[in-house]
Order: sequence, then structure tokens, then C-alpha cells
Amino acid sequence: MQKQQSGFTLIELMIVVAIIGILASVSIPMYRDYIVRTKIATSIATVSNIKTALALTNNEGIEIPAITASGSDADWQKIGMRKKPSFSSEVVSVAVANKTGAITITLDGSVFAGITGNTITITPNFNGSVTTWSSKFNKASLLDTETDLLVTQYLKRNANGS
Repeated sequence: MQKQQSGFTLIELMIVVAIIGILASVSIPMYRDYIVRTKIATSIATVSNIKTALALTNNEGIEIPAITASGSDADWQKIGMRKKPSFSSEVVSVAVANKTGAITITLDGSVFAGITGNTITITPNFNGSVTTWSSKFNKASLLDTETDLLVTQYLKRNANGS
């Protein structure tokens, strides 16, 4: 009697490796996009308390002061906050523009694989009974066009008007 061999042939193994390669080539870019969107959402959520404070300050008829990224607790108390807020790891700094209340979020390099200098500006619209917000992504020169489009589209769909 002959002993039957068991196992996979070289062709079968090559087919499996090819299928895994195809799946990886599709899923890795999609995963990277999900990570970027999540980090952008986290950075916007981390300033939600500032958005609320600015809306209340405007409703009370108080002029919104400029608050720099290195602002002290006293600066933040001018818009009704107890102290300088803490931010998520995706955010390097936050500044508020004088009178307009535009919030500039400087993003950490970890959001875009080490590329620094990217900011998001969230601008309030105080005309009307409800404060609405618009956002703009200001990309660093090294950031690729696809990522710029991804972030701009995400902000347009999820951060404007909220």
C-alpha cells in the first residue's frame, strides 16, 4: 500500500498569498482613512466646551477676547471657563480670535504620519437665534491631495452647521 501524502501544493500556497496581498492592498488605505477621520473627529470634539463657552459669551453680549495658544487660566475665564482646557493628544494647541470667536486648532503630527503644521479653523456664525459653525482645513505643504480632500470632505459633512 502506498502512503498518501497530505499538504498543500506550491500553486495552492501561491494563490492564498496572492489573495491575502489583494485584500491587504485594499484594506490598508481604507484603515488609514478611518484612523485620520477618527483623529479629526476627536480633535473637534475636544474643543466642544470652547464652542459652548463662546456661544454663551456672545449671547450675554460680552465681546470675545483673543486667547492665544499659550493663554493662561485668566484668559479662558474671560469666556466663562474655569481654567485652561486640556486637549486630546491629536491637538497641539488651540487659539481663539478676537471678536469673531474663530477657533484655530493646531493638529499634532501623529494625525498625518508626522506631517506638522496642519490646522482646522472653526468659525461661529452668531447671526440668528442659534449659533452655527463652519470649518476649514488648512493643510501643510507636505500633505498629499487625497488626505486633504478626505479631511475637507469629512469636515463639510460633519462639522459645518453643528
